[in-house]
Order: sequence, then C-alpha cells, then structure tokens
Amino acid sequence: MKNLISTHNSRLTKFASWIIRVRTALAVRFQAVLQLGHSLRLSALTGWVRYAHTAPYRKSAFTLAETLIVIGIIGVVAALTLPNLNHATGDKERITKVKKIYSALNEAYDRAQVVYGDAEGWQDYIENHQITAKVYCEQCSPDNILFTERLADFMKVSKEKVNSRGDLTIALSDGVEFFAYIGTIGPSQYYSGTKYIGYLWVDLDGFDKGKNQFGYDLFCFDITDQGIYPEGIDEENIENNLFNSDYTWGHSKWILENDNADYLKADSSGKCNDSDVVLNWTTNTSCH
Repeated sequence: MKNLISTHNSRLTKFASWIIRVRTALAVRFQAVLQLGHSLRLSALTGWVRYAHTAPYRKSAFTLAETLIVIGIIGVVAALTLPNLNHATGDKERITKVKKIYSALNEAYDRAQVVYGDAEGWQDYIENHQITAKVYCEQCSPDNILFTERLADFMKVSKEKVNSRGDLTIALSDGVEFFAYIGTIGPSQYYSGTKYIGYLWVDLDGFDKGKNQFGYDLFCFDITDQGIYPEGIDEENIENNLFNSDYTWGHSKWILENDNADYLKADSSGKCNDSDVVLNWTTNTSCH
C-alpha cells in the first residue's frame, strides 16, 4: 500500500512539474508573439506617418517641363510690368526731389538774406572784396561763387567741387547738385513786379552723372529779389518748348503745379505716347 501511494505521489509531482514547464514555455512564446506584434504595429505606424508626410508632395510635384513653362510665364509678365513700374517709381522720386530742392533753396535764400542783406546788394560786396571759391576754380565768376556759397551756407552740403563744365558746384547730402549763374539785374521777364538776378541749375543726380537732360534730371529756377521761382512762367513759351529736352523752360513749373512729369510720356507736340491726350496747361495736365 505504501509503495502504491509513493508511486502515485511521484506521478503527481512529475505531472505538476510538466505543467509548470509547459506554462513557462507558453509564457515565453506568448511574450515573443506580443513583442512581434508591437514591432509590427510600430513599423506600420511609421510607414503611415511617412506616407502622410510625403504623399501630398508626391502628388503636387511639378515636372521639369511644367516648371520651365511657369518660369517662362513669370518672365513674360515681369518684362511687361517692370518697365512701367520702374517708370512710375522714377517719376515719383523725380517729383519728390524737385519739390524738396525747391523748398530747400528758398529757405536757404531767405536765411542768407537775413544774414548778408538783400541779394540785390550782394554784387556791391563783390565789387569791394576779392571773391574766391573754397575749392580751386580758375574760370569761376566771382558773382557765381558768392551766390552759390552763400546759399550753401544754409544747406546740408556734402562737398563743394568744380564740375566738368567748369562751374563751382554744391553737392548736397542727398546727391542733388546745384550752382548759381548770376546775370544783369533788371525787371524779370516772367515774374512781374520782381527783379531778375540770375538762375539756378539743379541736377538731381549730379552734373557728371545721368542723362543731364532738361526735365529728366536737370531743372532750372529763377533767382529774383522776391524769391526763387520755377524758370519760365510764360505758359505760351513753355508750351512750345516743354516737350523738347533742348530747352529749360517749364519743366520745374510743370512738376510743382501738376505734381507729375507726364511731359516725359509725350512726343514733341505734347501728345501722350499711350493715349490720345494732348497735354496743355489748362485742361490736360496728365496723360491719364
């Protein structure tokens, strides 16, 4: 009987041991399956994320031919648009500079007369004093030197120099240059009730640069005993010469009164190049 019980216990022990081994093996395999599933899930998720990020770009990508066509279209549009844009920007800058220098010259002229007396009497000073420019200027007239430097005393001067024409020239901090040319004092031809003293030449980008074309970068102003004015108030005279770059009359007056430089868009008769408008001083003061 004891042997039977002992045998039975031994079999139970072996069976329990086998159950434990099977359970352990199953646990190990189950863990491996879980790990594999986790890995597969991460791989699938990573692939989906990559697809989500790259798919739109693959779908919206341009071929080389399409890219070249787009670049060509942009080039054509730019070629048609940029000249007009540059012209408009240039006109705006030109108008701003003319207004600015006109205001600065008048202010300097007024202040100079407060300090040195009426400009009409400045020539008396010249007769009694030796006048030389601050820079060497062999051919400069004493009259021109005195008027030019007295105006410069009250302006933001960059330097004083002699230009290629042999004129004593004042270069301002914004690149504008000017000089005075003094004539014989007498009644003004254009401004009744005033005395003509001389005129000022102004170049917006410097006398030795740019086109040096009247109405484009070169402008003139009359010096009178009452102030500085745009040269050429005689509108009939101006209208005959405004569209000819060989003449000085009217360009500064046109800009100051009409706030545009549309005479540059017109032919020699005043007809605008891009419309049927013919410019004049009363009804058609703009090409648009």
